[in-house]
Amino acid sequence: MKYRFHTQTIITVLLFICTPAFLYAQPSNDNCSSAITLTSGNSCTSGTYNIRNATNSAPTGTCGGATSTTTYDVWFRFQASATTTTITLSNLGQRLSATSTYIQILSGASCAGFTSLGCQAASSRLSVSGLTVGTFYYIRVYVLLSPTANPTNKWDFDICVQHNPVNDDCAGAVTLTPGATCSNTTGTLDLSTANGTTPLGCFGAGTYYDVWYKFVATATTHTVTLSNLGTNLATIANLRIQIYTWSGSCATLTSKGCAIGATSLTQGTLVIGTTYYIRIAYSSNPSGTGGVANFNICITNAAAAPANDNCSGAFSLTSNTGCINITGTLINATS
Repeated sequence: MKYRFHTQTIITVLLFICTPAFLYAQPSNDNCSSAITLTSGNSCTSGTYNIRNATNSAPTGTCGGATSTTTYDVWFRFQASATTTTITLSNLGQRLSATSTYIQILSGASCAGFTSLGCQAASSRLSVSGLTVGTFYYIRVYVLLSPTANPTNKWDFDICVQHNPVNDDCAGAVTLTPGATCSNTTGTLDLSTANGTTPLGCFGAGTYYDVWYKFVATATTHTVTLSNLGTNLATIANLRIQIYTWSGSCATLTSKGCAIGATSLTQGTLVIGTTYYIRIAYSSNPSGTGGVANFNICITNAAAAPANDNCSGAFSLTSNTGCINITGTLINATS
């Protein structure tokens, strides 16, 4: 039996066999000029991307022994929201190793003339400081061997850009509004820094990773409550809540009271209309991805004072020939 092949068929087969891997579709962000823009957040909010069929590009990676021909990369960029930013890679596909996949952060007005600000293996987060808020910086993820093997999803990875909490220091304290019931605000101690200049008050000496809040007292007694603690905050004995009286400067706060190893603090003898600061602290570094250092916080006030608690709110009574009662109360009346 004779077999006949069309010339076109033979050419197609040969092309399939001989076509090099780099002619297959590259990632959309294979080059710096098409870098994907990521948003820096208070917490790690990851997106999933892929490095399969990425090509080598300049400049040469500065870590992992990369050369001018072995920097196979994909590109991202972000606008700095704080002077310190952290990049996290997670959920690496089976063909990506945390010790041989690299993260690099670069600065430069264009894709030429970059300056490397940091580079390391993806086995840990990469943090860089000294950034200029509002300036765009570039990130590239690279490997040293051409990432062409199948299947595609084995080259997936998650990446997030994260800055230190906006309320990492007293000066950036987030405002909470007291209420009769708990209205939670989401917070995090992830990437919080140790604060060694704040008056200790009722804390013992040591290193504490903290974030800050503030409120204006609407009653003489308020309760600060933490809930929905991330797994890295599970050791309650390491948790601290402290209330300070504001006296015009973060350097001159006066400690009002604190709770050690507890998730709530009730503080009395407050002055209505006065600003107070809340410090949430942990005695070991609780940072980590996936919400492990997150928490909810709310502040509640005691039941409201009577409407006629002060002379200015006096109720009007009408004189009658008979006694007509109105209801009054002294509960929560102030002096």
